[in-house]
Amino acid sequence: MFESLIRLMVVYMSISSIKNGKFKTAYYKTNHLIKSIKKLEGVA
Repeated sequence: MFESLIRLMVVYMSISSIKNGKFKTAYYKTNHLIKSIKKLEGVA
């Protein structure tokens, strides 16, 4: 449940960033989120 919610957020953020023409920003934000999620999963 929690994981799918984060995935939806990441997809939404990526799509909205791409619409604004911020490809690099979207990439770095998504990358940062994935790293944060992996850290959380490691702690959990």
